[in-house]
Amino acid sequence: MNKNLRHDAQINIKSIRHGQIIGRAFSTLGFGDNFQNEIRWYLERCYSEGQRFYHTFDHVNQMLERMNLVINLETREAALLVLAVLFHDCVYDPTRHDNEERSAVQIRHFLQLGSNNLSQDEIDRLIGLVLSTKLFKYEAFMTDPLAQALRMLDLWSLAHFDMAEQINIAWKLFKEFQFLSWPIYVQGRAEFLRELKVLVPAASRSVDFALDYLRTMHPRVGYFAGSFCPAHVGHLSVLRQAEQMFDKVILGVGINRQKLVSSDHVQIEQVLDERCAQVRDVFRFHEVDRCADLLTGALQNKDWPVLVRGLRTDTDFKNEEQMLRVLQDLRSELRVVYVPCEKNVEHVSSTVLRELDAFGGYKGTLLYGLSAKEVYALNGDLR
Repeated sequence: MNKNLRHDAQINIKSIRHGQIIGRAFSTLGFGDNFQNEIRWYLERCYSEGQRFYHTFDHVNQMLERMNLVINLETREAALLVLAVLFHDCVYDPTRHDNEERSAVQIRHFLQLGSNNLSQDEIDRLIGLVLSTKLFKYEAFMTDPLAQALRMLDLWSLAHFDMAEQINIAWKLFKEFQFLSWPIYVQGRAEFLRELKVLVPAASRSVDFALDYLRTMHPRVGYFAGSFCPAHVGHLSVLRQAEQMFDKVILGVGINRQKLVSSDHVQIEQVLDERCAQVRDVFRFHEVDRCADLLTGALQNKDWPVLVRGLRTDTDFKNEEQMLRVLQDLRSELRVVYVPCEKNVEHVSSTVLRELDAFGGYKGTLLYGLSAKEVYALNGDLR
């Protein structure tokens, strides 16, 4: 696995604690050892993706440990429910709205290719179970008692109020949707919670608390500004370290006009648009801000987050000292955090990479170039 990935993304399949429940279900359904290993390997890849904070193995574990409260674990019905629990969030891209449908495609693919021990009716039922976890859309599937049990497990923390758990969930979901600006996130989250309260009346107390807490949340936000031309492992090193200090780090993409050949305004805007698109392709689950004017203007638009500046050498720091004086002349209370990149990548710079790129010297290598797959450890379903 790429050494540049978040440490908490490197999760082993042992993170699924309830091996006996899973093993019993696989045996009941007649899955052979090879097929079981394929499922486990696939799920490990899925649930260790770097964009997940709530939809992880922890959520799966919580559902499994409560299964005995909703069903007799010795039955074939329970085995089907275990399979639905394992696969219901196997595809999760918070930027999309078809995760349940894509998860259903994956479970159908696995079962049709790897198991001859399930009837077509059982496969279709499992598809319906996965789809039923999409609130507000597939309510027709809720006539199935297993779908009712699956929803009960999936929404357990909402139906059984616990203040600490609600706060924990609030921050995890915020992290998953950090690609959105704060006002847009708050609006969307509040709308979802109000609709959920109507659909699941038992969750009213948790929803009311979540709405109140949402109004009081004040994330610590950093603003990592740069030209990112191109984005590389040095940027990733600074970003990962900054994320240990802040709840969210915005990537502010600008242009060093002194390095541009053209001074034509239209062309500069076009270059900036293209660069923002490139950075969003790589950091697709982070907020990317188009910084077209002065940096202080961009910071003001984001309610003055802390400016994050990456350092490679002592020369960088001397240059940053001069820049800080200029910025503080424009905004005296500006706060700045300097983050040195790690030793093993301090030699990497956008200037060097552009020079190498002219000769085809770094494209396709994981040492320098970045893609969303490497940054977030995405499996094949999210490329």
